[in-house]
Amino acid sequence: MIWILYVYIALSLFYSCFLTYASVMNLGWVKVPLLGKLMIWWVGLVFLTFDVCLNVSVGTAVFVQLPTMQTLTLSKRMAHNIATEALTWRGKLAQAIVDYLLLPFTKSY
Repeated sequence: MIWILYVYIALSLFYSCFLTYASVMNLGWVKVPLLGKLMIWWVGLVFLTFDVCLNVSVGTAVFVQLPTMQTLTLSKRMAHNIATEALTWRGKLAQAIVDYLLLPFTKSY
């Protein structure tokens, strides 16, 4: 039963990190000082690390497949599943996640 709480917390953290990432990426690079640019890159590195960890743990459980070097991040795995397995349950699940959780906040996915 504790795993349900773990999955909920992990997905909540991922979603909040993605919203932060989408907000930062929509700011643009207009007149951002050097320290601000360095902080944005540091935040991006933290999010990338979190994305890989989430992909290895929650992504493996949700999609019932191990990540490969080509699908190391959860974003890459979902894009791969949409492109190669669009008619299977993995492709449909990935498309639903993109449509309902990612696209409302970014148009670049």
